[in-house]
Amino acid sequence: MQNDDQDKKISDAMARGIRQEKTRESIAVFQVIGAILLSLIIGGISDLPMLGAGLLLVLFALIWWRYNR
Repeated sequence: MQNDDQDKKISDAMARGIRQEKTRESIAVFQVIGAILLSLIIGGISDLPMLGAGLLLVLFALIWWRYNR
């Protein structure tokens, strides 16, 4: 009986940790999207080549961060 209670507490803690990690990832994605939109608003759309290069850099950074944790 006590082992079942401990297993339940452990599984609940793991579920909370997974939810917190997913929340942090979604916040990071929204921050990146917000930074891109802010740079578009401030810089205007005339800098499309630089925007494309910046988007590629952000994309590669997100992929690298995701698979090297």
